Amino acid sequence: LNATVDKNEVCKGELINLSAMPEGGSGNYTYDWSSDPVGFTSTQQNPSDYPTESITYYVEVTDGFTTLESSVNVLVYPTPLADAGTDIDIDLGNTATLSGNASRGSGNYSYQWEPASWLEQNNIANPTTLLLPQTTKFTLLVTDNSSQCMSETDDMFVIVSSDVLSATPNASPEAICLGESTEISAIASGGGGGYIFDWTSVPAGFSSTESSFTVSPTVNTTYLLHLEDQFGNEFDGEVSVQVNPLPVVDLMPSQYPPYGGGDTINVCVRDTVTLDAGFDSDPLTSTYFWKSDNYEDRFLTVSTTGSWIDFQTHDVVVTNGNTGCVDSSEITIIFDFNVCEISVPEQKANLKDIISVLPNPNDGKFLLNFKETVSDVDLKIYDLRGSLLYSKFISGKQLEGSNLSIDSGLRESGVYMLVFQTAGDYIVKKMIIQGENTKY
Repeated sequence: LNATVDKNEVCKGELINLSAMPEGGSGNYTYDWSSDPVGFTSTQQNPSDYPTESITYYVEVTDGFTTLESSVNVLVYPTPLADAGTDIDIDLGNTATLSGNASRGSGNYSYQWEPASWLEQNNIANPTTLLLPQTTKFTLLVTDNSSQCMSETDDMFVIVSSDVLSATPNASPEAICLGESTEISAIASGGGGGYIFDWTSVPAGFSSTESSFTVSPTVNTTYLLHLEDQFGNEFDGEVSVQVNPLPVVDLMPSQYPPYGGGDTINVCVRDTVTLDAGFDSDPLTSTYFWKSDNYEDRFLTVSTTGSWIDFQTHDVVVTNGNTGCVDSSEITIIFDFNVCEISVPEQKANLKDIISVLPNPNDGKFLLNFKETVSDVDLKIYDLRGSLLYSKFISGKQLEGSNLSIDSGLRESGVYMLVFQTAGDYIVKKMIIQGENTKY
């Protein structure tokens, strides 16, 4: 057995891909991954992770007869922190010296300022600007030369003052994903002071009189600024924000109808289900990370080894390779012996008919009505994520026509699965709880 990783040294939060490669044995392998520090688990042969600190991954592989262990280490470097410094005020016709700084990491940094066209040199910490005709935003990116880890960018403004009224509308960031926010601002200079800001938008519907504000547009939007000073001098400017859509994530397999809700399917315990988190039209650099499985791939194949019933919930995070926009989805799969297309003993079919839940919907308190005499019934109640919420063993005979009162203690509205099991018989029923107002 050999455990490997595609990158033994990474920057904090960078994707790694693990692999376990067993040889010999029966060939029917199962995998159990763990980590030190603890927190990572997976049963996939080739899981993935985004480690935030140096870590050791362990894997146990068994073929049903023999268990082997292996491990692999990953060294995680911190990302540097860029500091572009504070805003600088200058008069028209002057230059400014920027004050970049960095922290975290090795201390051996490279600097990259943008826009480079307005700097004498853009690859040093403290570059000097050229003569700026207007207020200009400068952005600093820092790279740790030892690890090659890169910082997030940091911004500052060189504010150019003159006798002429002017402003530089700015959006930070200029491109967002649907549901995110951006800060719109304008730094006014020149003129006679006493500035009055009047913002509108295209498409119409937005207005503000503030110099800066936060917005969450749902479509591409241009924010128009009309600026006046106390003497009636005017200036007009604008800034546009691009709104990128979230990736579409639909995990429902077409061959299975929704069950008990839009994100649940009910399948035979013998089925193998392939979940697809993407589309052929997705950018090639898009990523699909199955969180609960610690697995990175567009497709996830799931099955169960349970003989009667198994609840599994799988959730995925999809990142668009072009825009970086992220969305997620989850699906609950109920692996249920009752939906298998096999010959079922007559008494098993009868069990479904002889135990009724009254009323349904209810408020968590209900009656079990027995249409025939049964003995020793084991009742379990699960939510649609497969969590066991209530268990009761009903010992002895329940006579034909009798009712048994059950208070499950469950009060949260939703769909629940009731599993009844007797000697050799088994059935699952769906129950709906509608809260405290339901009466019976």
